[in-house]
Amino acid sequence: MQGEGHYARVFDVAFSPEDSSLLASASDDDTCKVWRTSEAGATQAASFHGHSDSVLRVSWAPAGNLLASASADTTVRVWQIEGSDVDPALPRFGAEELLCLEGHPEEVYACEFLDTSTGSMRLASCSEDKVYLWDIATGCQLDSAGPPLDIRHEPAGYDIPDRWQDGHIFSLVTQPDSGSILAGCCSDGALRTWAREGASLEPLCAVRLRNAMGSSCAWHPDGFHVALTFTSGDVAVVDIRTWSVVWEASQRCPTFGCCYLPGNSNTLAVCGPANCVSVFDTSADDRKRAEQMLLEAPSIPERHLLCISASADGSAIAASGNTVNTPGSKADDDPTPSRTAKGEADNDGLFSSSGFLETFGKGAQMPDVEQIGAEHKQAAKQSKWSPVTLWRKAP
Repeated sequence: MQGEGHYARVFDVAFSPEDSSLLASASDDDTCKVWRTSEAGATQAASFHGHSDSVLRVSWAPAGNLLASASADTTVRVWQIEGSDVDPALPRFGAEELLCLEGHPEEVYACEFLDTSTGSMRLASCSEDKVYLWDIATGCQLDSAGPPLDIRHEPAGYDIPDRWQDGHIFSLVTQPDSGSILAGCCSDGALRTWAREGASLEPLCAVRLRNAMGSSCAWHPDGFHVALTFTSGDVAVVDIRTWSVVWEASQRCPTFGCCYLPGNSNTLAVCGPANCVSVFDTSADDRKRAEQMLLEAPSIPERHLLCISASADGSAIAASGNTVNTPGSKADDDPTPSRTAKGEADNDGLFSSSGFLETFGKGAQMPDVEQIGAEHKQAAKQSKWSPVTLWRKAP
């Protein structure tokens, strides 16, 4: 089956933890989709419709059987995934909406499944500056918690728009293995943490790191370090045992997504402008030695990447973001060329910057603007769409 791609910005991508060939995406076109990837390209396996506004985040359950989507419509929806064998006759992968979690005051910028030792499935979501805890079996809200009152550092100045100075949570991640600590990257440039025990949440501590809006965060596999990105272009790694910054770098441009690469514990991938991903060794003493390589997608016009994900087996990286002009449209007559590849003196063979295989745009049909018919989405009328770029691990 050949599926339609997103025709608006893609805000999040996430590989299934159980099947590295399945990738979920969340878009400004009000949908989330599941793609089956292979070396031959990608096909759309599912398209979930139900949100009335932009889908901002997707999260897989640890078993890979559920997918949660967080939206600007103030809800989180949970979808049942019925296995990895895709029947082309089922336009939605045979999946039905399992739950709609309501009660958030504003946009839901993050959601995350939580594994529990009791076997009961829980989900955390974020709206404004609060974290909400849900029971998936019943759909009931178990608890909520506001921001920690303990702020360890307050940088001078405040170059953050008024709306975001209260510290809205833009990204939420759970501590590896135990999941007992939740870390959030916030709009006021702070890292905030919460403790989870059973059905309760408790604010822990916070540290303001930058006079710029935070955009994303990722736990190091050791469970003690959190990487964060900021709209200032800064990237920082914090040791939560001391609340100190132990590594930092700057992209010199707004930075919106990061992830650690499985199997390479100190290797951090950060998405940025010009359809590029920078890969850093966060154990290096200086930034020049830290930047290992630059991954590019030369066949796509320049655009800013907004999200990134690494597969659980470490075999692939996926990234997406702003829209590009649909090939053949009037706006596509003079596409912007991509950046020239940089040399990789310290490239240790993790990924090949020239190993771009396929965009999901090439593996899927272009969006049919007439069939989509979302009149409030100007991007569709302008013949734009947002491909997802996939890089495979070098052999």
